[in-house]
Amino acid sequence: MKKKVFGIVLVLFIIFNQFNVLNVQAGSSLKKHKLYYASSPADNPLKGFVGFRGTGSYTDYPYSMEYLVIKLSDIVVGENKYDWSVLENQLKEVASYGRHSIVSFHMDMPGYSYGESGIPKYLLNSGLKVNYYSQSGGGYSPDYTDARLWKMIYNFVNAFGRKYDGDKRIAQVESSIVGFWGEWHTYPYKNFGLKDADLSKLARTYDNAFNKTQVSVRYPKPGTSRMRVGYSDYSFCYETLTDDWSQYKRLKQFGATNYWKKNMGGGELYPSYYNRIFVTKGWCVRSGESFNACVKALHPSWMLYGAGHRLTGANRENSINAAKRLGYNFTVTAAYFKNKISTKKQSFPIKIHIKNIGVAPFYYKWKMQLAIFNSKGKRVKTINTKWDIRKIAADRKIDKLSAKIKNVKLKKGVYTMAMRVQNPLTNGNKLKFANKSQKANGWLELGRFRVGKAKIKKVKNNKDTTSTSRSYKITKAYYKETIKAGRMFNIGARIRNYGINRYTGNDTVQILFYKNKKLVRKIITDWKIRNVWANTNAYFNYNIKGLSTGTYSLKIKLHARGIPVEIGDLYVKK
Repeated sequence: MKKKVFGIVLVLFIIFNQFNVLNVQAGSSLKKHKLYYASSPADNPLKGFVGFRGTGSYTDYPYSMEYLVIKLSDIVVGENKYDWSVLENQLKEVASYGRHSIVSFHMDMPGYSYGESGIPKYLLNSGLKVNYYSQSGGGYSPDYTDARLWKMIYNFVNAFGRKYDGDKRIAQVESSIVGFWGEWHTYPYKNFGLKDADLSKLARTYDNAFNKTQVSVRYPKPGTSRMRVGYSDYSFCYETLTDDWSQYKRLKQFGATNYWKKNMGGGELYPSYYNRIFVTKGWCVRSGESFNACVKALHPSWMLYGAGHRLTGANRENSINAAKRLGYNFTVTAAYFKNKISTKKQSFPIKIHIKNIGVAPFYYKWKMQLAIFNSKGKRVKTINTKWDIRKIAADRKIDKLSAKIKNVKLKKGVYTMAMRVQNPLTNGNKLKFANKSQKANGWLELGRFRVGKAKIKKVKNNKDTTSTSRSYKITKAYYKETIKAGRMFNIGARIRNYGINRYTGNDTVQILFYKNKKLVRKIITDWKIRNVWANTNAYFNYNIKGLSTGTYSLKIKLHARGIPVEIGDLYVKK
């Protein structure tokens, strides 16, 4: 009898629990919001081609990083004495353009005179031997057998790490310093004393000094495959694949071909190829060393390319397409969340299907956020997720992210769900997904849902328009995203003419302010795009005053027949 009772209770328990499970599944049914692919920009942060320091002040070429080449003697001003002002000023300058820096130091720059040497002066004054050479314009190489030199180097690296490890302005530090150009070799001279054991120890010192900021070294050496370092190939597309001493074959020799899965790689496009590789068939100057094959083998995130801003026509466009092939490339294929919720306070789940279709991961744990926007475009809720963008592998496979949006209480209406990866630089380039619904302000629209009995209207076109005509394009907009009501503020824009002719009309650029999707203010500026000559860019700015509180969508109309271009949102507070 007891067995029968127990059996009945057990069956009822199972049925009851199955019923509850089914109810939970039905009650939490999520609607699929499909997202569509669109190319992501070449100047996404921490990837792409890199210009030398200062390019952000005069070019619109889509660099997201700049390369700092600093003499060690500018920093090391005495034994264990450091003046960081040169580095600090350069980091501030590059960050002001919204870009990150790659930092490299050198003591020996071919073509520099003895007085210009990067060897710290106190060592020269204390009798450090220096070797003169005639290679590459001549220069002065320190005696690498002198223990005083290495003591200075190791002490400097440790001090550098203590001060700058984790600095949000730095994308990567190069374990450079020694050899010609700081590139770890004195070829063809074999008697300057630079040994593999010293290079391995230098790499280890950098690895120990920097636990947050990415480090790269020039070549794999004994032990570097066990370190947290990436590799920089400064003969990219020339000595990357084919020669016995090529970068890839060295990586294979030292078991480091998978370094890129956790450590950022880079280098420099071979300088003599700068002006011709992207107008050469297959983007290949030397047989077996095509750009695409080299990218596939080394998985670099960035590549120094000092000539990008000087290119024109097809050469420029091809180079920009090449830049997009470096590093990460995230696209969201679908988002799952309820299509309708009530006006009561509640929590509900959301799932994201995302994949990295690039050649490398993202290496920093930047904040991944969700947000809810109302129909007026105002952000009404922001959610900091626990998602880690570093874990989305570059394998083209879908990663499934899930979160719970807690304690939501919304008024009746239609809302948009969005997500972003937040750049820690306040004015930094927005990380943009490879999706049509990616907005200029950095938010990726995932889909809409309604609260209460509100109706959702179909959106005919949710893709950002970035080009007003065949020739003219707004390549950068500058303004504070949050201002106080009634205060004067400035809007600036960089406009490029990609054509071979210029606009001849006399009409001027308009700045348009939309509120609740209605045009509420139109400003006729004194900007004239006829002043932007063929294949050049120009900078414009305009002071504006008198906006009331609220959220505005900003658009710029370049000429009378142009299509307004969305440049972002503006929030005006009391």
